[in-house]
Amino acid sequence: MIAEKQIMDEILPDVSSLKKRFIPYRTADGKTGIMTAFRPDGVKIDGEEKKILIAVSDTKLGDEFNAIIGTKI
Repeated sequence: MIAEKQIMDEILPDVSSLKKRFIPYRTADGKTGIMTAFRPDGVKIDGEEKKILIAVSDTKLGDEFNAIIGTKI
């Protein structure tokens, strides 16, 4: 899952205690960077408990959404 930093700051204001991972990325236009990610204790998607990583994006993802969940979870 990729979520905007702004929304993650509202949900988890103190992420300093979380075990962080760093995920390299490349956008469609060739820009590269590294996103910080963490594994939450639990996430329910469509009523099912899932084990996922949440990567935090400094960039706004879209006008109508603030997170993206991959299809293979």
